[in-house]
Amino acid sequence: MPGSSTRASGERPSQTRYAFVSHGPNEPTSRCGWEAPARATVRDFVDHIDYAVRLIGIDHVGISSDFDGGGGVTGWNGADETFNVTLELVRRGYTEEQIAKIWSGNLLRVMAEVEKVARQIQAGQK
Repeated sequence: MPGSSTRASGERPSQTRYAFVSHGPNEPTSRCGWEAPARATVRDFVDHIDYAVRLIGIDHVGISSDFDGGGGVTGWNGADETFNVTLELVRRGYTEEQIAKIWSGNLLRVMAEVEKVARQIQAGQK
């Protein structure tokens, strides 16, 4: 069952395992035979961003896209509709600075730190 963990008597709990099923526009049901849920919307997607921001803070949330084979979010089916995500963030009161962090700033900050540590390791400083 998605999200569940099981254990035999005397064993340590296993890691929680999740199952993700992709539903493309021509896939009405999952491979499990269950009815496919309604496609997520941009509003649903930003609900998840809101949740992550509340849970771990704006400095630790980033989003990106990969449309190789089509999108999966109504209102964000391709790169040409990316603006819709930004528009929904603005509607919810995110500032320009916060949106910049979510779209690229946080990732760039982390990658700069990774590069810094890599240089230190290569120089024998760590």
